[in-house]
Amino acid sequence: MNQVKKRKVSVLIPYKKQGKDFFIYMQKRGMEAQGAPGKIGFFGGGLENNETAEQALIREIKEELDITPKDFWHLGDYELEKSILFAYCQEVGESFEKEIKVLEGDYGEWFGEEKIFSTQDYAEKFILNDKPVVIDFFEKVKIK
Repeated sequence: MNQVKKRKVSVLIPYKKQGKDFFIYMQKRGMEAQGAPGKIGFFGGGLENNETAEQALIREIKEELDITPKDFWHLGDYELEKSILFAYCQEVGESFEKEIKVLEGDYGEWFGEEKIFSTQDYAEKFILNDKPVVIDFFEKVKIK
């Protein structure tokens, strides 16, 4: 049986807490995007050459948001249908949107758990493969 080599991807989940609720900052992908055009997903991208997951995270976030992530923590590694996703989280302040420049995709937007999962058809608006990561994030951050 021919084993398909999965793409390795690092993503950052910037998040903030307001009261008892958590919000994550996600990207609205442009219609020209190679994968999942027009969908909402995480900022990040594929590992290149011999990069570690953390090196790719730092490079990708610099390319996409013009910031260098710091004080991030590892949420988990997720084996998905076509990729292995390394997810990292970073708590950010209220001025986060003033500190970044969205350089890839159409824009970034804050999403709370309720807004994400009350969407009529999650798969129509969000990248379906990201769903287990989003669920895991909200579960883990509440007990962190």
